[in-house]
Amino acid sequence: MDAVTAEAPLRHPWLDRLIAAPAAEVRALAEGTANIHPYRRAEPSDAAAALLFGLGADDPAIKAFDQGTLETLAQFRAATGRSDRDEFSRIALAALELMTVVQRLAPRETVIDLHRRFLYWNAWAETLVLDRGLDLRREYWRALALTQDFAAEASLAPRRLLPFWLDICGEAGRRGRYDESYLTVGLLGLRSLPLGEEEAANEEAALHGLARWADAQRPTRKRFLREWHVLEGAFPRNPTFWTNLVARVVSSVEEEIARQTNNARKTFDAAEWWRDDVDAVQGAHIEPRSDELDPPPRALREALLADISADRPFNTLESRLNTLMQRHERYATRTGDTFYLVRTACNIGMQLLRGDDLPERRAAKARDLAQLALRFEGSNVYAWALWRDALAAEGHLEAAELLGWETVRRFPENLQWRNQLALLLARKSEKSQEAEGLLRETIGLCGNDKKNNVVAHTQLANLVGRETGRLKEAITLLEEALKIEPTDEVAQSMKLRFQIGQTSSSPQHVTRAAPTVVGNGLTNLPATLAASGRMRRALFLVRTATPETREVAQREVKAILGEEESLAYARYLAAAAGIVEPASDDGVSAVAYLAVAKEGSAEALRRFDTRLQGLESIVIGLGGASRGDEVAATSIKTWMAEPANDLSPRDLGLRAVAARVVAPLPPDFVGDMLAASLGTAMAA
Repeated sequence: MDAVTAEAPLRHPWLDRLIAAPAAEVRALAEGTANIHPYRRAEPSDAAAALLFGLGADDPAIKAFDQGTLETLAQFRAATGRSDRDEFSRIALAALELMTVVQRLAPRETVIDLHRRFLYWNAWAETLVLDRGLDLRREYWRALALTQDFAAEASLAPRRLLPFWLDICGEAGRRGRYDESYLTVGLLGLRSLPLGEEEAANEEAALHGLARWADAQRPTRKRFLREWHVLEGAFPRNPTFWTNLVARVVSSVEEEIARQTNNARKTFDAAEWWRDDVDAVQGAHIEPRSDELDPPPRALREALLADISADRPFNTLESRLNTLMQRHERYATRTGDTFYLVRTACNIGMQLLRGDDLPERRAAKARDLAQLALRFEGSNVYAWALWRDALAAEGHLEAAELLGWETVRRFPENLQWRNQLALLLARKSEKSQEAEGLLRETIGLCGNDKKNNVVAHTQLANLVGRETGRLKEAITLLEEALKIEPTDEVAQSMKLRFQIGQTSSSPQHVTRAAPTVVGNGLTNLPATLAASGRMRRALFLVRTATPETREVAQREVKAILGEEESLAYARYLAAAAGIVEPASDDGVSAVAYLAVAKEGSAEALRRFDTRLQGLESIVIGLGGASRGDEVAATSIKTWMAEPANDLSPRDLGLRAVAARVVAPLPPDFVGDMLAASLGTAMAA
């Protein structure tokens, strides 16, 4: 009998070169210079798929490709901040090509690293958002969406990115932080969440993402139904399946809207279209689901809050609190409905800080609750305030201060964050000068904002009124506050005390222990937040420095930049602090704005506006309108006439700026508003 032999498939010679020099060959593939005939004209992702087709997971070429991909991404990241403009463009294009390769082939160790070190990689991807066609951040997030199962297999929490995808959905469009192309990424991420023993599919989470987008972005009926039908097609189900589920999701979102707006608004336009499409009737009975899929009863929360308010010993409450929050987290993670968890965490955390027994443990638990809430809703202002106040209550004033600077960085439009930070700084005598400078800067931004203007004036008067020799100055500040609000009792009382020569109380000595410091990071504050808080503080010190101290302040900025040069916000810091000259084609829009603003022409700003995403265009319009640009003013007037996105702190903050502005907005402040979203994607 003749022996039958099977020939092994021919291996392309490139594979041997890949094994010998993984990073060099992968980089050549991404840059289009690899010797891979006959695939030279193919897209890198197609070429890589063809070259590696049929190889087993243990093949040396597969392992080399994985190693080379990760090393090449690291090389691109390192080179981005140091390259000239031509090299920067080449790196951007090659990095985008390589990320599409990762999306298609999912080299195991590479994608695990992209998940595990999200903050490290995302800080780089944010520097390469050049336009809608070349947006490395979006394609990095798409790669994460497609490879969540790999991360789960590597022992990362399987559904940890659920809040991240929900946030992207809500922010995708001209009323959010990203352009509308990000909606497909957010929905893809929700559809692709790893399933565990308790989840059969991701329909409900995906529907919550679509609902967030519809409420925030207010699409037309035609556009909404198109997105809904695409999503519906991704989950083949009997048509009647959707009736109850859509009704449940819509009702949940409507409940959140009503609570958030104090019943000023109770629904959203797409709710009616959606119900009609699935034959759901508003107000009709919704089939109950099992207790395991429902949020904990409100009575449990109310009973716990009542016991906390009654000063019951914390030891008797902690176990109940932990059980309640575990149930809330389980419900939110399975369904995508995060409303109950976030509100419960914030309400209980704030109440805990008012108790007397075991104050350190209460404060530590409040801090944990704040961080839990922010994992699921990263822009929740109450959670940020709770976190800062909990750190201060623990005696960790340095960490609380840095977190205060981070909130000023993230929410520059909201002046209350500045006043609250100044109050914290004033508690430390060595920070009094910083507090004074911050309050004076805030007063310059208040315009028609009477409330924050009065608060800033009275806080500043209280600060300078600590010195007998400055009481006259303090009285003048209070008189200015009373011109704004003649009935303000705090200003009236303080003025009377100063007029009889009584000074303000000096800061009291803090008796609790200072936080433990390890290296350059505080153990009670994530290193990335501590770093960005330090950067924002350093920028403030440069801006408020005297000519004599400016060089010292800039040296501190340079020292920080030496550690954080690849962060997108670090690029902005370097330009805003005058360390580097900004370029109008920089991949970070806030940096590019500083260059365009120096040119000073309205036409240059309008050209720049065409590359911006979402609400960034509104920021530029606000700056232009404050300087008399009639085109910008008309655009802002039209925007202000539209219904507000009342669940978005950013949208409301920008509207507050438009309402209070009475003088040209400083370019520094406009730049800060553009830089506010850098480094704020809170994926754990």
